[in-house]
Amino acid sequence: MTDALRLNLGLDYRTEKDLSLLIISTAAGGAPAFFDGSSTVNQDPPFELETFGLFAQGTYEVTPSFRINAGLRYDYFDYTVGPSTPVFVPPPSLGFRPGGTGDGDGFSYNIGAIFDISDTTSVFASFAQGFSIPNFQLQARFVAPGVSVNDILEPVVVDSYEVGIRGELYSTEYSFAAFFAESDLGETAQIDPATGFGSIVRSPQRNYGFEFASRTAVTSQLDVSTSIAWNDGENDANNDGQFLALSSLSVLPLNIRIRADYQVNPRLALSGSINYLASRSDALNDGVDSLASE
Repeated sequence: MTDALRLNLGLDYRTEKDLSLLIISTAAGGAPAFFDGSSTVNQDPPFELETFGLFAQGTYEVTPSFRINAGLRYDYFDYTVGPSTPVFVPPPSLGFRPGGTGDGDGFSYNIGAIFDISDTTSVFASFAQGFSIPNFQLQARFVAPGVSVNDILEPVVVDSYEVGIRGELYSTEYSFAAFFAESDLGETAQIDPATGFGSIVRSPQRNYGFEFASRTAVTSQLDVSTSIAWNDGENDANNDGQFLALSSLSVLPLNIRIRADYQVNPRLALSGSINYLASRSDALNDGVDSLASE
């Protein structure tokens, strides 16, 4: 639009259909039998999903060293879940489900700022809202038998805050960012210790963590990269005001990676990496998981 203001406008549309069939053999007998695949059942409820979005994202250069980013987005979705009798669900959940229909929409926005401390170093901060659709298959699978799914699949709306710094120091490029996110109706996967089956929990949720990355040109032929990432979170699964650790199905423990790339000649490059994944016992200690993540 102008040299100081840049604006992007757009839209997106997506349609998705899913049908997960389980092929069953009816062959029987004491002697070895061939798998005949003679019948099928729905492993998960079949569904159709349509999503539509409109967005505007702009950047305004207040000064050569200070920029502001802001955006607004509108999302709409509608879904149809077909009738089914899912398998691989805990015994209390066995039975026919009639399916149903529903829709949802919402606005979300983001705003952030970047300030150049010097020619090689910048700091940034941002706030962003996320609007996403929950896991349809698991949500519909664990609806009580005989209950419709009309309008029960509420969207996941998340408020996220991030601050960080990135720059260059001698021959090293680096970046560091920390974040905090919260939702009044989050979504996380966990294993029920009593049944061993997975489920999706919708409840107040918060996540937080940080990530550091660097890349050093040791020589004209050798680069060494390092990344350190950690995140954690809790949710109030019982809506009693008590937040417990998220399952390790949803949260990875501390992850450290070191990688080296060596350009032997224009046609030959060698690389190697070391990865370290720490253990996590928070969910075990809170009784959410039955095993620690190691």
